[in-house]
Amino acid sequence: EIREELACYLAESLIFPVLLSVPPLLLIVWFALSRGLQPLLRLVREIKRRDPQDLTPLYFSQVPLEVTPLVGALNTLLQRLDKAMEGERAFTGDAAHELRTPLAGLRVQAQVALRTTDDEIRRKALDQIIAGVDQAGHLVEQLLTLSRLDAAKTLPCQEPVNLYRAALSVARDLERLAQKRSILIHIHGAEDGEVLGDPGHLGILIRNLLDNAIRYSPSGEEVSVEVITTAADIRLMVGDHGQGIAESQHDEVFLRFHRLADAQSKGSGLGLSIVRRIAELHGAGVRLLDRPEGGLLVEVRFPPINPG
Repeated sequence: EIREELACYLAESLIFPVLLSVPPLLLIVWFALSRGLQPLLRLVREIKRRDPQDLTPLYFSQVPLEVTPLVGALNTLLQRLDKAMEGERAFTGDAAHELRTPLAGLRVQAQVALRTTDDEIRRKALDQIIAGVDQAGHLVEQLLTLSRLDAAKTLPCQEPVNLYRAALSVARDLERLAQKRSILIHIHGAEDGEVLGDPGHLGILIRNLLDNAIRYSPSGEEVSVEVITTAADIRLMVGDHGQGIAESQHDEVFLRFHRLADAQSKGSGLGLSIVRRIAELHGAGVRLLDRPEGGLLVEVRFPPINPG
């Protein structure tokens, strides 16, 4: 009996009050959580309502302190996306403008060829059409290359690549263009100079440098390619005897679609942008130098395969 009375006493004096206090406590906790989570819920609703094109930073003055780093990280991401989107819009606009020019020229020359009865005029118009198609094709190829390079975070593959032999291979591909302009390509230097990289990308880099050198060199001159190996780096040097580039414009020529005001050759304005992007993927640096005898020298410095 004493035990039963003690149990009843404990239940009445201890357990029942605790049980009676649980619902109010739960209500208080629920109210506090709901009130505390309101700023976070408003943030979630704001993000859900946002237009995909709206990349302005998020701003909430009553966000819980614990969530502030998350909002800051989201704003940083939005700023990076906005910058990337702006670059894409500018790139698309520039590409459309660059393609519009050769296409308009093709239309004009096609109309001339259709309307003329003079065989010589028709032949010249068709020659211009072929040249315009080549120009547009080269631009599209450069745009596709740059698009793939922009999307790449790392190289597709990495293996030892002999720069000397790679330059010889590219020179053979460009032999017809060089002969057309009566230009001799001279390749010399370290025949065993190797770098760690992607053969395809490095071929594109050398091709763009040689193509620019050939196009901007006066007829009958020589274009040189030299491979230099040192303990600190492996250097690829491509030089021409053209008009050169003023030092004040050395940074600008790496911008996309940038052309020199007095350039006589009709390029895409993307060659050096592609060169710099490929160099970046290989951990290499690019700089422009003036040749003492006149012309431009482009130097690409690659890290050695076995540093130290």
